[in-house]
Amino acid sequence: MAAIRKVKNEQNIEDSLSDFRPKKRYLKHKFEKKVTVKHYLNKKITVNKTDKKSIENGLFFDEPVFPVYVQITFNRKTTTIKSSTNKYFTENEYERSLKNFNIQDLFDRERNFIEFHFQNRYKSYLDFISKQFKHSREQSLNLFHSFEDEYNNFIEKVQDDFDINRFIKEYSYNSHEIHRYIDSELYEEIIEFKKEIGLQDLKRNKSKTKIEFQYSEITLENINQLPLESINWGGVRVSALELLSFLEMRDSRFSELRKRYPSEIWHFTIYYRLLKNNDNNPYEKLPATILDYLDGDFRTFFLSTFKNDRRKAQLILEDIESLVKKKDYYKNI
Repeated sequence: MAAIRKVKNEQNIEDSLSDFRPKKRYLKHKFEKKVTVKHYLNKKITVNKTDKKSIENGLFFDEPVFPVYVQITFNRKTTTIKSSTNKYFTENEYERSLKNFNIQDLFDRERNFIEFHFQNRYKSYLDFISKQFKHSREQSLNLFHSFEDEYNNFIEKVQDDFDINRFIKEYSYNSHEIHRYIDSELYEEIIEFKKEIGLQDLKRNKSKTKIEFQYSEITLENINQLPLESINWGGVRVSALELLSFLEMRDSRFSELRKRYPSEIWHFTIYYRLLKNNDNNPYEKLPATILDYLDGDFRTFFLSTFKNDRRKAQLILEDIESLVKKKDYYKNI
């Protein structure tokens, strides 16, 4: 966590210096909106009014017990969600919990991930908006305003469309548990590789005669027509390994992905489940996310869990590193 604070302090210095730099900041400063995340005891929801409530430490309380919630503020808009830590306290116990290192570590991890995830979602949104602007600019005949002026005006009009409540509706801490993240990224790798194969086939087919092309279409399954992007929609979950195995049976070129990611990362969910069965598992109360990996804590515990098979564990971590580097996540922590 000290590393995160150091990076944030350096970012604050960087922000201050940016005021003295030349004007070409119009893309950068729009991404610097702050996300404020605070845990609090939601006294509007009473878990027990008269019945005694059993708390994790085994004690019983006659006092009302309330759930812990999270307040998120962004762009002058505020919303609340129930904390994924699933903690409940009386008022007195909550005050004492603020001095409890283990509980505060859970709150810190949840807060850091919400900030990290929200900032990445907002950046993705602005990237999408910027592409729209560039396209509209290319079609525009207005030569009386600078690119920077038009961009700023455009962003001012659309930035409020980033609805914090829409973000909360699609947000789920558990859905970003690290094994789901890794499987999702491997799935994306398969989709990207399918596009590579599609380009190869397109170039090859251009050199064929019309008769040869028609024959190939009749005799070969056209893998590149499969809607891989939507296979996981509709409530039917398909793992990356299942999809890869399916495609390999139809086109041997997909085996190249096993060479690009040669470790047992394709079976990472099994490793993660074994890790969570560890008695010293630090992620029992709050699942691990990709941010735990980026911070380094997850890597350390992963290697210690599989110390008897350290080489395989190290190779998996190397493949995970290859995946996350493509996302430039280290720039955002």
